[in-house]
Amino acid sequence: MRQEELARDAAKLEERERKAHITVTKGLQHIFNDTVIVRVKDAEDLYNPYDPTPEEDRDLNEDVEAYILKQMKRLPKKSHITIHLFIPEATLTEERLKTIPASFTNYFRARAIDHLVRNNRRFLRWTLNLLSGIVFLTACLLVAHLLKIQAPNHPFYNVLSEGLSIIGWVALWEPASYLLFGWKTDLREQHTYMRLHGADISITATDVRTNTAPQSTPQHSGD
Repeated sequence: MRQEELARDAAKLEERERKAHITVTKGLQHIFNDTVIVRVKDAEDLYNPYDPTPEEDRDLNEDVEAYILKQMKRLPKKSHITIHLFIPEATLTEERLKTIPASFTNYFRARAIDHLVRNNRRFLRWTLNLLSGIVFLTACLLVAHLLKIQAPNHPFYNVLSEGLSIIGWVALWEPASYLLFGWKTDLREQHTYMRLHGADISITATDVRTNTAPQSTPQHSGD
């Protein structure tokens, strides 16, 4: 079953390569069970082409990030992650061998912090919305009860009373749904970026002509 899943992942990745010039080294998933393997045709393909900041602080290419996040789903939830980059030797310099691992670590650190701040704000907002919804529901139920007392057999008042009750309960749906279930999804995303921040970054310089890997850099562990 494991081999079938890896084969499906490789097939999907070949389709993605035609769009984003990103591919996985074939067959290596069987060796690196806790490793996300990314191959690019140029070191520049790793980054957002419109980001002018220094390389250590540049944003990753959206396709690279999306691919890494997708591959994270197949890895054990508590395993230590290694991101193994295969980059053509011609596009690598001594400086880039240092800045690329730092840029990945910095990027995922920033994303983890963004998710932490966003999740805290979202949780607070939905908690306040829930409290407001409870107040609104109480008011709706109170008015509905008074209408039934005032005219228990009047069709219009009965319809209005039921409508107020329904509106009051519906107002609680979104905040209650988030506080029961939605926050778990946000927490999983935050945890994923925290794991990526602590991931080891390994670079292998490849020879484009022969598709071999003449040298590998030591693994770089995130802060």
